[in-house]
Amino acid sequence: GTITRKGCKWTASLSESSQYKEFYFNAAGDSLRSAFLKAPSYFTRFSSRFSLRRLHPILRTVRPHPGVDYAAPMGTPVKAVGNGVVTYRGWGRGAGNYITLQHPNGYETMYLHLSGFAKNLKKGGRVRQGEVIGYVGSTGYSTGPHLDFRMKKGGQFLNPEKILAPRDESVPKKRLNLFKSKRDNLRMYMSGEKEIKNYTPDA
Repeated sequence: GTITRKGCKWTASLSESSQYKEFYFNAAGDSLRSAFLKAPSYFTRFSSRFSLRRLHPILRTVRPHPGVDYAAPMGTPVKAVGNGVVTYRGWGRGAGNYITLQHPNGYETMYLHLSGFAKNLKKGGRVRQGEVIGYVGSTGYSTGPHLDFRMKKGGQFLNPEKILAPRDESVPKKRLNLFKSKRDNLRMYMSGEKEIKNYTPDA
């Protein structure tokens, strides 16, 4: 479809992915969808922010806190911020119950101190953006119910509050020619070069 606003025009094409069903792309094949949600869960406030020097509330030592703590009631659903693969689901001493997801383009997210995991969530399984993967808890080194959310790229911790939401994956190179062919065919119907009554998705 095409949207025109204030002199600008955006054209979006719907395509299917074998991994995550449907995506929308612009004419060049770049994704129009944000790769990550703004937050992994409903939360009442930030109980601790990203810091390179924070006094640990239990260990009473100054150490980095490479994540953001979201204060939320016990059992609040925790969602995957983006499409990804479960690379860890289990126990981690100070982290308590936690999950690690690997996302496209080198991103990795971690969800710590969970009270439990979503049913059927397994290592190696794929999850979709917004899918519930666990529940807020207070396991491991924790003074109360909250979600400790962490994010990495290329092995380096990022501040989730400051990172700009990147776009999702573009059309895969091996499917780009097919995408462009379907895009050009659809444009001819939209412009009137071909009669819309003759349109079929595979034409």
